[in-house]
Amino acid sequence: MFIPLDIFWKSQHNKEEDRRNAWLTFFSEDDPEHLAGFIEKYPDFREMYDEAYMICRTP
Repeated sequence: MFIPLDIFWKSQHNKEEDRRNAWLTFFSEDDPEHLAGFIEKYPDFREMYDEAYMICRTP
């Protein structure tokens, strides 16, 4: 399944209303402040965020 994340982002007003939207938000969010709040709301995404962060820092 192909989901254009830019279209998802533009079309959502309450992006994190359910778990599916939380996943799409996680993959499309690029604002560090919003991601910090997102990780607080969904702590199980923390490990994936940390891994992605490390990949970006050490290519």
